Amino acid sequence: NFEFTIRHYAGDVTYEYEGFVEKNQDTLYNDLLLVMATSTLPIIAERFTDLRSEEERAKRPLSVTTQFKQQVSNLIATLERCHPHYIRCIKPNSSKK
Repeated sequence: NFEFTIRHYAGDVTYEYEGFVEKNQDTLYNDLLLVMATSTLPIIAERFTDLRSEEERAKRPLSVTTQFKQQVSNLIATLERCHPHYIRCIKPNSSKK
């Protein structure tokens, strides 16, 4: 179960955290990866072992701006696939419930 619930004033909101770390990792530049992978401390060298293919290593990592633009574009595409319906309340809610 990869979720947790927070009780907000408007009601319970459940958040899913599966894949959160994978989705929110910052890109490390190739030279930094190389330095860390060749560390004399085994725990550091193992953590930063570069498992990418030669083709992936040759590519320049995406900038934060590019990643943000892609995420916004994906969000807009998701929202455009939705068909939300709204109900307008004619009678005021005087008890604010």
